[in-house]
Amino acid sequence: MLHDWVQLPDCQPEWILAARKIKTMLTGNLNSSVCSNPAFPGQERHFLRAQLARIFCATTLHPKGMFNMEPMNEDEGAPEIMKVVEDFPMPSTEDLKTTEVWGNSYP
Repeated sequence: MLHDWVQLPDCQPEWILAARKIKTMLTGNLNSSVCSNPAFPGQERHFLRAQLARIFCATTLHPKGMFNMEPMNEDEGAPEIMKVVEDFPMPSTEDLKTTEVWGNSYP
């Protein structure tokens, strides 16, 4: 049976925080409530979106040292952005086979 694609809503921080604390089975009905303890502040579509965001952030990798964090502007306390290190020596294929050279792209 084929179903139409449904675009999930943009993720809210409270959904991610709540999704980290619970384990539950998905029903497949995006409009159903999430039965959990502690309570989840949304429907199944929101829980699914939060879990997808968590998976994406945890599995986006890059070779360590490839990026530097730099402030966006001169203001103190300005947000930082990732900048590619221009003269970064790419590790060899053999080195990339080990986990020590990899790091998460997102905190």
